[in-house]
Amino acid sequence: MKTLPMDAITAAERQRKAFSAKPLKDLEDSIALRGLLHPIVVRRNGAENFLVCGERRLRAMRALHNSNILFNFDGTCVTPGEIPYIELTDLSDTEYMEAELEENLLREDLTWQERNAALYAIHNIRTERDENTPSRILQKNLLQRQLTLRKQKLHGHTRMQSIAPQ
Repeated sequence: MKTLPMDAITAAERQRKAFSAKPLKDLEDSIALRGLLHPIVVRRNGAENFLVCGERRLRAMRALHNSNILFNFDGTCVTPGEIPYIELTDLSDTEYMEAELEENLLREDLTWQERNAALYAIHNIRTERDENTPSRILQKNLLQRQLTLRKQKLHGHTRMQSIAPQ
C-alpha cells in the first residue's frame, strides 16, 4: 500500500466546489466501518502531490485521522496521518483535468429498483444470519414452549392462542 502524509496532498483548483456535510459524514462513517474501498488518485509535479480524483474520500480520511479513528484499506490498518493513494503518470495537464471530470460525471447512482433490491438482499442475509444465532434460537424455543403450555391449558380446545407480540 502506497501512502502519503495527509498534509502532503494538495487539492487546489478543484472542479467540485460544494461539499454537503451529511453525505461527507456518511462517507466518513462508511470508511470507518468498512474500510477505504478505493484510494485517491494523485499526480506528482516535482515534490508536490496534486489530487486528481477523490476529494470527498480525502476529506473523509482527514476527518477520521483528526478524530483519531483508525480505518483499513485492503485489509491493512492505515497508519494515522497517512492517506492511501495511486499515482497517475504520463498524462498532460488537460488529461488530468479530464480524469477529474470523468470521476465526477460518469458515476451513476443506482436506480430506485436496484437500490431496493440490494437493501432487500442485505436484509434477507441479516435475517437469515440472525435467525441462527444462539439468542434467537433460545427466543424461538422459549416462544414454542410458551405456546405449547398455553395450548395444554386450554384442555381440549382446538383453538390455540398466540402470545407472540403483534
